[in-house]
Amino acid sequence: MLAIFLIWSGIAIWRSTNLKPLSKAEEFLPAEHWSMQGWKLSQNAFNQGNQDEKMSVDLYFGADHIDKTEASLWDPNQYGDIVWNEDFTLAPKANQ
Repeated sequence: MLAIFLIWSGIAIWRSTNLKPLSKAEEFLPAEHWSMQGWKLSQNAFNQGNQDEKMSVDLYFGADHIDKTEASLWDPNQYGDIVWNEDFTLAPKANQ
């Protein structure tokens, strides 16, 4: 029994010395699978900017609407002017 254990342990040690890290990522689904095609499309077609760049989101409480009469439709840097709701308050529970 000891001989079998030693032989088995020797084979296991020898096989473990041949372990290497992956040279490429594992493929969970085939490349032609519909969900992989959608994932590749979203990664390649819509992510044209710097991937480290994060989108900035600003939240405004109490805004009634945005007046876009002065904003240009073709200039993405012109958002319009915020029209504030003068009656807005954070005090009521419904507004929190």
